[in-house]
Amino acid sequence: MKLFSNKIQKTLSLLALAFVVTANAQAFSNKTETINLNVTPFYLYSGETRTVSLGNDWRYVQKIFVQASGANSQSATFQVVANGDVKGTIYVPGRDPSYVVTIGETTNSIQLQHVSGGTAYIQSITVVRDCRPVSSVPTEPYYSDYSWPARNEASALARRAITIVNQLQPYANYDEFGVYLLPIKKAAARAYAAAEARGSVSFTVHEHLRILKAQIDYAALYVDETFERSAVFELVIELKSLGDRLDMLLR
Repeated sequence: MKLFSNKIQKTLSLLALAFVVTANAQAFSNKTETINLNVTPFYLYSGETRTVSLGNDWRYVQKIFVQASGANSQSATFQVVANGDVKGTIYVPGRDPSYVVTIGETTNSIQLQHVSGGTAYIQSITVVRDCRPVSSVPTEPYYSDYSWPARNEASALARRAITIVNQLQPYANYDEFGVYLLPIKKAAARAYAAAEARGSVSFTVHEHLRILKAQIDYAALYVDETFERSAVFELVIELKSLGDRLDMLLR
């Protein structure tokens, strides 16, 4: 009888563990959609960088499919860039295969940068992205009579974001760090470097801060779940407050 009771208890424990794992997986899963961008086929010439809009709002983009070929039967090489980070290098022969590039960040546009070879002919771009938009990031930087503090607040906020992520990392699992925290850290690093070089009042710095704000907004699911972890409760409050401060500065 005791052995039977132990088996039941062990089975219940395993079921409880499975429930927790499933709940955590669902907490960090978002519905995705696959859309074919309404892009008129275009040529990407030597030395050219072309920005391709992914829509008016910011969303987490998993990957893109690029249908391209080399013009006039010549091969070409170009890079796919998102938020200033090179996500993949595509070599296209004089045919028209399809290429997959993993993005893994929240963004509203990508850049195609010609690297070498002949002219590339871009036929179509398909995007796999989250259905849930991050809508609180301004589409364009807004410049009013509001003056930033004399100190370099852009640099200070970006640096603090890096520190917060470093402190959260030991308590995050692989998916949490890769999907939510690492994109914040990378965006913060780029913003920090730009702010240190240019100061707070700069179009380039504002653009980097918009990207940082978008990454923090996308991490809302992670933040809400992490509020329940006492070891990092104060850190996620600070991360959310940092995002709210960025929102005020950018609006």
